[in-house]
Amino acid sequence: MLGKRIKRIGKARQGKDRGTLFIVIGAQEIESGVHAGGNWLKDSVQRAPLDLTQDAAAPIAALDQIELALKRWRDAQPAAASLKVREVRVLISDIWLATASLPWSGMLKRADTAEAFARGQMEAAGFDLTTADTVKLDDARFGAPRLVLAYPSVLLTAIARLATGVGAVLASVLPLSVTAWEAAPRPQRSKADALLVLERGLLLTAQGSARMSEVMVRAEADFGADAARTEQVLREHIQRMRLRDLHFSQVKRIPVLNLSAAGATLTDADLLCISLPASAVSARLHLAWLSRRCRLAIDAVAAKPAMTAVQWGVAAMAVLLCGGLLFQVWQMHGRVKLVRQQLAASQAAQRPPPAPVAWSREEVTRVQAVNVAIRELNLPIATLLRALQPPADIAAAVLNVEVMGAAPSSTDGSAGVRIVAEAHTGADMARYVAFVAERKPFTGAYLSRHEIVEASPERPYRFTVEAVWAE
Repeated sequence: MLGKRIKRIGKARQGKDRGTLFIVIGAQEIESGVHAGGNWLKDSVQRAPLDLTQDAAAPIAALDQIELALKRWRDAQPAAASLKVREVRVLISDIWLATASLPWSGMLKRADTAEAFARGQMEAAGFDLTTADTVKLDDARFGAPRLVLAYPSVLLTAIARLATGVGAVLASVLPLSVTAWEAAPRPQRSKADALLVLERGLLLTAQGSARMSEVMVRAEADFGADAARTEQVLREHIQRMRLRDLHFSQVKRIPVLNLSAAGATLTDADLLCISLPASAVSARLHLAWLSRRCRLAIDAVAAKPAMTAVQWGVAAMAVLLCGGLLFQVWQMHGRVKLVRQQLAASQAAQRPPPAPVAWSREEVTRVQAVNVAIRELNLPIATLLRALQPPADIAAAVLNVEVMGAAPSSTDGSAGVRIVAEAHTGADMARYVAFVAERKPFTGAYLSRHEIVEASPERPYRFTVEAVWAE
């Protein structure tokens, strides 16, 4: 009994010695705090001001101030000297990120093409991204628009450096809008849903249904302690949104999460004030604490689920059990195979040998002709035509496709097509031939002839490509 009590006390002390550092990078300031043992540690909350410049490099100096303040706090607190910060969780205001809603496209089916498509769409929308920036897409259902966010590399590098400086693991980096949508307590959601998030100097307008699909970031310096002024600005903003967006007009009461003034109330009938539970820290830090249970694909840090000792034990027992069952199945399969071989040998010994079949010359010719016809009918014409379609960066057009089939004596299953195409330049002609040669299911292609059409004003190259494909 005494041993169990000592064990429980040891676990409780270990939980207090291992905390989580929460950081909120807002629009006008950075705020941080350490949570351990079920409570926010005394004097661990630190703040550093920011300028609303919408420059991703602006919070880096403030992060350095936060790191220095945390070190001074640990030096000044005797109880914090033995504290081990286990992980760092960060919320970033959307004003420091690039956010867009992508319409559904076939490029989003594969992960390797989805990121390239998202980068291209965001650059076309006017966002200046670098190759080092981290682009994340949400896990929307098939065919639905996708929410995409780009995290600046300089900001993520500064956050990772801070986590390394305090000896912790960077566990999560989430945008403020998505976190508020997922973690803030709200009434039952409907097909048309929206959320307004107020922060110092910022107004976020999120829309969606079961998931957030779009967010609008608006810098607003008039938000403050004046509840009447805040309510007037919100009322005018909602009226504009309902006039220009049919989805927004379907929401009867707009939930409002006010992170700039705790305890503020709204009297407008169209506004539903969301209040977070009472906490010893600000509403932003409390929202960061609520986000610890969110597992989202939009997170800049890849999820690394950890298994407990009990889970490892159960997994090991399951592996051993499956191994034993597979061994028994393998032994049974060997026995069944041996019995089948013995039965087949016995039946073959009792069965008289078949009489040889004599084929006439006409029958052999007829069978070969039928085989050739069946082979040509089974050609995947649709697949071949899709493979011949040139990409957008190759200025070539396919004029005619002729299936050459395969010779009756062919034994490797190869067949071919003859393609007649036109290109504006000789370079495009050569690129198209190389494109067909590398395109599946073709195994090779070569240029058989080409000419310049003098009768056409553009004098295009008309050429013939013979491509070989294998079944």
